Amino acid sequence: MSLPETLFSDYSIGTSLTTAGEVQKVLNQLKELQINRIDTAALWPRTSPGRSETLLGEVKVSGQGFKVDTRISTVTVSSSAPRGARTLTGQAIKKSLQESLGRLHTHQIHVLYFHRPDGSTPIGEQAAAMQEQYAEGRFDKFGLCNFPEIALKAFMLVCENKGHVKPTVYQGWYNLASREKEKLFPLLRRHGIAFHACSTFSCFMTGRRTSGEGIWHTSTYDNPKMQAGIMDFREAIRKLQISKSEACLRWIYYHSKLQKGDGVILEASSAPELAQHIKDIAKGPLPAKSVEEHDLLYERLRGW
Repeated sequence: MSLPETLFSDYSIGTSLTTAGEVQKVLNQLKELQINRIDTAALWPRTSPGRSETLLGEVKVSGQGFKVDTRISTVTVSSSAPRGARTLTGQAIKKSLQESLGRLHTHQIHVLYFHRPDGSTPIGEQAAAMQEQYAEGRFDKFGLCNFPEIALKAFMLVCENKGHVKPTVYQGWYNLASREKEKLFPLLRRHGIAFHACSTFSCFMTGRRTSGEGIWHTSTYDNPKMQAGIMDFREAIRKLQISKSEACLRWIYYHSKLQKGDGVILEASSAPELAQHIKDIAKGPLPAKSVEEHDLLYERLRGW
């Protein structure tokens, strides 16, 4: 069975992991586990944007054989501007990328993502700016995060018509109890776009927040029917006598719609936690009866 690739999310770098020494311990663990992909963002951590990239740069992560993916900054010019507005102009893309390259002490990003859509900037300008940076060799692959289907289609059309570099990776929220992104899979497969799943541990399953964005915001969670559905999920997992995080991992690797060429972005706040995640994945598929129960619970939850 071909499993999706494992990437490490550095969302905890700059928060739980605050020194170069702590970061290096995690990198050493990644080497032992043969994981050479790291996912970061110019915005991380939100309390100190850019600190995650800076710490990775301090340990010379690229020189240690790791491939680093990052996202264009989504900090808007004005606090009153719509979310993401004017963050993907040609000038903004160039500035953010140059700053990321500087913090990371590298000359090329592996996958450069748009963190979210920018409806205030023409798609043609966004695509042309990425083509310019791609031609300069500043990134290897182009990716999109959190784009709705209509925006993804529009972007692909412009890239194809203009002959610009096309997105080949899409990253989105996807886990045991949040599977809405599966609607995008037929479109992604037609265009040869890999899917990288983030927020594998949803906050309501594990009791902690994650770096992803999706429908499960507080306003959605604060719903009696939703909370009842979530408790049903937890009870189903309890019967397996395994942790909620293990259930999430084994589902995403063995029972989701991910395939070879796709990826799973793992979050861990320490080297031991990362090692435990890998051990859990190695335990293989969940019992068939449990998978069926989870599927039924998801269908009921989706109906709410």
